[in-house]
Amino acid sequence: YFSGAVGTKNFISSPPTDTINVSDTTTNNNQLQMQFTGYGEYFIPFGKKFTIRIGGRGGFIFNNNLYSNDLLRIGGLATLRGFDEESIYSNLYGIGTYEMRYLFDERSYVNIFCDAGYYQTKTRSGFFDSYVVGFGAGVTFDTKIGIFTFNYALGTQENSPIDFRRSKIHFGYVNYF
Repeated sequence: YFSGAVGTKNFISSPPTDTINVSDTTTNNNQLQMQFTGYGEYFIPFGKKFTIRIGGRGGFIFNNNLYSNDLLRIGGLATLRGFDEESIYSNLYGIGTYEMRYLFDERSYVNIFCDAGYYQTKTRSGFFDSYVVGFGAGVTFDTKIGIFTFNYALGTQENSPIDFRRSKIHFGYVNYF
């Protein structure tokens, strides 16, 4: 899967003071902004009941005047397990996933996983980057009303130890109709 967007951004800049006067502001028109995201995954079956899922996802947003609300958001069940949902703001990220599954039936399984990657946050107010790792185990099961997913995960960033008090339980539900 791949998604991209290119456009222009207009914004009003002002001097770094606590008050904004109309006479102090200037309008900057037609600044190029680009955003690209994508992911892919591959499943490798082995034996009758096991499969390995290998995946990767990434995103990039570019503009010389990015604010926090412009940034991509990662973390949580869909992108980086072990972290709060969309708690990490970034303008560039790449995440690799390795997951081993034991299948009960077509859509039910238990799994162990590891999500690892890199992100950077570059805005008008500063720059930060870090390596991240999330790992854990979970169960997904199919019912008549949909597919439920529960994952227990731990996450850590560069230069921070694993903290069991900050573990996460991710819950997901998919309804087929």
